[in-house]
Amino acid sequence: MDTSAMVKILDISYDKALNGVAGMKGAVDLAADYMAHGGDLEAQVDALINNQIIKCGTSGFLTSLGGFITLPVALPANVASVIYMQMQMIAAIARMGGYDLHDDRV
Repeated sequence: MDTSAMVKILDISYDKALNGVAGMKGAVDLAADYMAHGGDLEAQVDALINNQIIKCGTSGFLTSLGGFITLPVALPANVASVIYMQMQMIAAIARMGGYDLHDDRV
C-alpha cells in the first residue's frame, strides 16, 4: 500500500468518525453524551477512553474467533474498525476540549 492510498483511507475514516456510520454516533454526538453526565472534563475523557478500549478489545476478540482460516478477512476488518474507533475517540476528545473538528490545524 502506498502513502496516497493510506492517506485516502485515513481521510475516509476521519469523515466517518465525525459523521458516524449506520447505527453509530459521530464524534460530536459521542462527546456530547459523555459531557452530559456531568463531572469534570478529565473524568469524562477517561470514561470515553475506557469505553473505546473495551470496544477495540471486543472487536479484536470477535474477529479472531474464526482462527487462522478467517484471518485474511478478519484482520483487515479488525484494523479498519480499530482505525475508525480510535479516530472517533480522538475527535471526540478534541471536541470535548473545545476544538473545531473541521479546522485543519486540529
